[in-house]
Amino acid sequence: MLFLLLIVSAYCFIRAGLLLSEKSMYPPPLVRKRKARFHVSLALVLLILAFLL
Repeated sequence: MLFLLLIVSAYCFIRAGLLLSEKSMYPPPLVRKRKARFHVSLALVLLILAFLL
């Protein structure tokens, strides 16, 4: 379970990085930033949950 949470949180961090480094205009930059912020917060919550278990 711990390993799965760590893998999913790493995936969320990578996904956020990819969203921020994307140069296309669709989706708009503000939408990409919002999605990236969501992925980072989800990853942090999963990391905290993993260390609490």
